[in-house]
Amino acid sequence: MNRITWLDASRGLAIILLIVMHYSGALESRDFISKATLDVIYGVLRIATPFFMFTFGLAFYITASKKIARIGLTKYYVDNVFKRMFYIFLGREIIVIILAFRYPETLDNLGSILSFQDFAKGGEILIFYLFAFMIAPLNVVFLQKTKLPIYIAFWVIIYSASYYIGSTFIDRSSNNMLRFLFFDIYAFFPFLLVVALAMLVGKFFIESENRDLLIQFGFALG
Repeated sequence: MNRITWLDASRGLAIILLIVMHYSGALESRDFISKATLDVIYGVLRIATPFFMFTFGLAFYITASKKIARIGLTKYYVDNVFKRMFYIFLGREIIVIILAFRYPETLDNLGSILSFQDFAKGGEILIFYLFAFMIAPLNVVFLQKTKLPIYIAFWVIIYSASYYIGSTFIDRSSNNMLRFLFFDIYAFFPFLLVVALAMLVGKFFIESENRDLLIQFGFALG
């Protein structure tokens, strides 16, 4: 499939925003900027994470939908998903080990972090993508075979239920997997709504006869 320039540019922009947001914390810790300045930067760049997840969902649907329809869901998992999940898992483990040298206090529970029982000091967004790649092909098929009102209602229910669980029953002392699914900064199920909505936009884009207009409208919203 030919590269889609505007989509690649959007993904690149999302990555740049994430880098700037995380690097700003390092600047504040070294007294290059004030805490007040850091709060402003975080406030402006808070969109970076959901924007990155949105570009993931959009790109995944555009690139995977026709291939899944052509070769089938099972073969797509075998040919594409499992390999990518392994690379993401490996990347997360490498980051955890590297950060253990930066934060020696984590060496005591390094085994727990590597086995997903505790969170690392960074790179944990990769856990989200590890599980997102597992779910994404299923949602592509679900979107293709489901009527729009049912699709929207399903994800609104998933989001509402997961947000309620996270805000009512889960806190930082809870089981690590529960925190990952419902509570922490990259809470899986609430953020998965962003991916699901992005896939819906991808479906409209593929089926639309006015793609240029949709692109212009998207940039106007941005």
